[in-house]
Amino acid sequence: MQFRERRRVIQVIRTVYDPAIKRGKSEVVGRLAQDAPVIDDELRQSCTAEELCEVEEFLVQMQLRQSREGAKEAGGFRAFRIPAIRSTTTNECSASSRRRIVHGQIEGP
Repeated sequence: MQFRERRRVIQVIRTVYDPAIKRGKSEVVGRLAQDAPVIDDELRQSCTAEELCEVEEFLVQMQLRQSREGAKEAGGFRAFRIPAIRSTTTNECSASSRRRIVHGQIEGP
């Protein structure tokens, strides 16, 4: 999966091999709002379970990056703790991707 960050939108892109032209072809799978990224039903249906894990991991990393940038702009880098929200659903992602986003909050391992 590739993620193209535009001004107000994040494009989720999948690369698919096309045997006719003998190379990969990029196709936009879905879009996320830059200011409040949420995985909607349309994106969930068009992605596989592995791809959804990649999207969730990207959103976690993006939220962490924005938090760090906000702390730096506020007068220096500060340590912070991200609250974990427990969910009754099981995590379908691989062991390497243990964080998930649930209702806009990051869920820890």
